[in-house]
Amino acid sequence: MLKLGHNDLIILLSSIGGILIFARIFAELGKKIKMPIVMGEIVLGIILGPTIWGNINLDSFTYVFPKDGAAKIAMDGITNLAVIMLLFVAGMEVQLNIILKQGKTAIYTSLTSMVIPFMLGFAAVWFFPDFFRYAPDRRLVYSLFFGIAMAVSALPVIT
Repeated sequence: MLKLGHNDLIILLSSIGGILIFARIFAELGKKIKMPIVMGEIVLGIILGPTIWGNINLDSFTYVFPKDGAAKIAMDGITNLAVIMLLFVAGMEVQLNIILKQGKTAIYTSLTSMVIPFMLGFAAVWFFPDFFRYAPDRRLVYSLFFGIAMAVSALPVIT
């Protein structure tokens, strides 16, 4: 069993503290330019994640976010707990009476905001195979995957 050493603990707590501080800063910046708070946090995730920081300076990125060891396991556990808490709080804020009052509108909006991106994503991959560069025998799989990815990611962005 892996033990979390003093150095690992300091890195873990510093990483979490840094994430929380920068998340708050980016959330406030998002509010100032009239964007949803979550958009500022998503931008921060892109900057602090492997997309930007990981490509610019991999050594410092892997120091703060280790790829293995006890600190990685602890960070994964804390991350999973944070996602569970986020979903729990989101569920607590659901008001069924409002949903029932707005039923038709909510269903129409939900379906169209998922069906249209699905169809567009599916069609894009299906009709432009050279652009997406996938194996010809996997056309349906790639088209379905891309369509579903577009459908499930479209609704949270617009709400």
